[in-house]
Parts: sequence; structure tokens; C-alpha cells
Amino acid sequence: MGTEPSSPDTLGPQDSPDLKSRILGEATRLFAIQGYGSTSVRQVVEAVGCTKPALYYYFGSKEVLFRETIRTHMAAFGKIVQDACACGTTLRQQLSCFIEAFLRSVLDNPHVLRLLMTAQHPTSRQQPKIDMLSLHRQNGEVLKSLFREGVGRGEIRADLDLDDLVLAFIGMTNIRVMIALLEDHRPDDLPGRLLDIFFNGAGSSSKGESR
Repeated sequence: MGTEPSSPDTLGPQDSPDLKSRILGEATRLFAIQGYGSTSVRQVVEAVGCTKPALYYYFGSKEVLFRETIRTHMAAFGKIVQDACACGTTLRQQLSCFIEAFLRSVLDNPHVLRLLMTAQHPTSRQQPKIDMLSLHRQNGEVLKSLFREGVGRGEIRADLDLDDLVLAFIGMTNIRVMIALLEDHRPDDLPGRLLDIFFNGAGSSSKGESR
């Protein structure tokens, strides 16, 4: 029979109050760079500087650790969306806050976006299946509520499908932030540029096609 994992207090001097977050941080980096199948528990604990019992105390297995990294970072993304709700009184102000915070979080910790992309597109048959669509939909519902309020204030057209609006906004934002990550560049005017396209469109009012 297996033994119960020791408590953090008895795992050794390498432990500290932030050990769990350090394990998550190194696991995120290794899973993002190497993929799930090529990352071992031993590599994670060596990167952290802790013991295997310490990791197993918090996470139980490599699969649990992988799932927790995804859950943690999707929750952090959700907080960015939630914080945008309290940022400003107009939809444009709220979306600008979201883009700024999203861009900052990705550039400050580039492994997170790579990990989430790996979760959506597994590189190994060993990798646990995660319902990323449901996680994205949870955060999308918060954005949808912002757009719904924007419709109520007359800031955007009421005849547009809210799901389409959420996907259009997230799509253009994700791609642009991904390019910023690849170029390792933080464009300060990005929120304004994206929102000008989102709210004003790309067509010319003087040369638009007649219906």
C-alpha cells in the first residue's frame, strides 16, 4: 500500500510558503517548452529545487500538475476579464483595460500563452485531454455581459450577435498579442489601434458599397 504524502512542514528545508506557486511556475515553463510527454516530474522538482514528495503533496501526479497549471492560468485570464468590468464606465474603456492587462500578462510571462496553445493542440498522446472550449466559454460569458451592457448604453449596435462580437474581439486581440510576443515588443498604442478598428470598422464611409 502507498503512504500518504508528507505535509509541507516535514518535507525539508527547501520548502517555503510559495513552494506551490514555484512548482506551478516551473511546470508551466517546462510544459510550454518541452511539451507534456517530454517533461518529467524529476525535471520539475530539479528546476524548483524541491523534492518529489513535496510536489506530490500538492499535486499528486504529473497529470494533476498539468491540469492545475491550465486551470490556474485560465483563472488568471478570467480575472483580467473580471477586472476590465470595473475599469471605466464605457465599453471602450473596459476593453482598453482588458487589452492592456492581457498584453502585459503575456509579455511578462510568455510561457503561459504557449502552454495554453499546447493544451488546445496536444503534442503528445500522453497529454491529458482538457476541455479548453468550456474554459474559454466561461470567460467569454463575462465579455458577453460587457457587450450586452454596451448595447444597453447605445455604444454598439443592438442587431449584432453577441457571440460573434466576443469571438471577433478575442480573435483580433489574441492574434495581435501573439505577434507582440513573437516580436518581443510591447506596442503602447495597441489598445487604441485595435479598438478603432473594432468600433469604427475598416470601411470608408465615403466609398462604401451601396446596398
